Amino acid sequence: MATLPLMRHRARMWDVVQAAAPVASGLPPDLETGVVTAMGALAYSALEPSERPLLLEVLGRMPAGQELFEDLREQGREQGREQGREQGRHEGEVRRARKDVLEAFEVRFDVVPAAVRAAVAGAEDLGLLSGWHRAVLRARDAARAAQDILATR
Repeated sequence: MATLPLMRHRARMWDVVQAAAPVASGLPPDLETGVVTAMGALAYSALEPSERPLLLEVLGRMPAGQELFEDLREQGREQGREQGREQGRHEGEVRRARKDVLEAFEVRFDVVPAAVRAAVAGAEDLGLLSGWHRAVLRARDAARAAQDILATR
């Protein structure tokens, strides 16, 4: 049954899937899960793009389809959470690197020019910010430090 989408049919693929769904729902739960997963995956690529949402709707009405979709949703949520954590870590590192550049400039030269402040505030690249930090620490004077930063934005 799971390979129905691979077989030649006189009927349209959508009609085959629609007819097979109630039969698959009647299988024992462990078999139903395998059949629904395989049938859905195989049929998805064989269907016209406009029919694919209908397939998901039919599979979602089946117990195994609901379970499969919930698993996929949870995987998606976990991926989203992980991406959010990673993005948050990166943003925190960027904020810290910006603060370090400005603090080094202020400690060494007392005043941070507005153009330098704007360049640092707009920088997203950690490597660039790290280079600016080193440039400020090594510069002879505020003009040279500002020039190093503004020349490499």
